[in-house]
Amino acid sequence: MSFLEKHLENLSKRIEQVSEENQNLRHQLTQLQEEYRVAQDNRYYIRKNYQEMVKELKSETLLTTVLREKLYSENLFCTYGSGKKNFTDLSKSPNGHSKKVRPKKSGRDSSRDLSVPVLIRTIRRLTKEKVQMAPEVSSMLQNQVAERASVKEEANILQAELDSRTRRLETEKNELQSVLEKVLDRRSND
Repeated sequence: MSFLEKHLENLSKRIEQVSEENQNLRHQLTQLQEEYRVAQDNRYYIRKNYQEMVKELKSETLLTTVLREKLYSENLFCTYGSGKKNFTDLSKSPNGHSKKVRPKKSGRDSSRDLSVPVLIRTIRRLTKEKVQMAPEVSSMLQNQVAERASVKEEANILQAELDSRTRRLETEKNELQSVLEKVLDRRSND
């Protein structure tokens, strides 16, 4: 075999190797493009879910805040003891109803702490708190309604008693006026 034939054979082997490597590279490129497309789809899906969860979290937080403000404004968080109103401080509540959702501060960018699992846990926690708070609020509202009904009934009883006393005093006044007129008439006649 001559040098030229050997060189030609080596070149053809090298061409086959390069062709095979090229085919492998194309296959890898196709796989990478597919992975990239899947990653883009996942990114879109995660971003969409993230935005939905942020929206839900904001609505849960807003609902909790509005409910808390409404409860404060209606003085529903008051307890009666020793004749004084003692308003419960929700920031010290054992259930933590007033805790605000804040990302953890770290050396990293704090926006990275708002990952999907953290948001899901936060939403679940807020939903759980809302569900736990609902019976408390319902109970407080029922107690307030019962208390108002009791006070209204007591006011009606007191009003009836006042009306009765007023009628009795009117009657006594009329009787005394009548007696006084008779006495004055007798004295004027004498």
